[in-house]
Amino acid sequence: MAKPLRDYDIAYGCFLAAGIVPLIISLASSVAAIDDMGKAGYYFFGALSIGALAAMFTGIRFALPLREHVPLTVLSVLTLVYLVEVFARLGPAWFYDLTPLIYGIVVVLTSSFWFLFLRARYKA
Repeated sequence: MAKPLRDYDIAYGCFLAAGIVPLIISLASSVAAIDDMGKAGYYFFGALSIGALAAMFTGIRFALPLREHVPLTVLSVLTLVYLVEVFARLGPAWFYDLTPLIYGIVVVLTSSFWFLFLRARYKA
């Protein structure tokens, strides 16, 4: 049974939203320390992080029934690895600092590729 294209769009859209936030936070923290931004920086980036976390779980939830679609499976596994790394802080400090940037770039490029090129060719 073919899955509706809307399910793919929701999954990719959630991963896109979830990938933009770590990318913004890692780029902002490389420009200025979040401590220098004061309480407003903590509240702003905290709210963005909570929204990204909700988008990650929603993206995984919509990607599970579509597991035959390889890019969504890769994004789901990458998201789970990213969450484990962020919350458990495994590995050296440079890897912990680089993880949001790598995750953000990979997820934004993959989701954008879906919306720009693959969606038009996909037949649900």
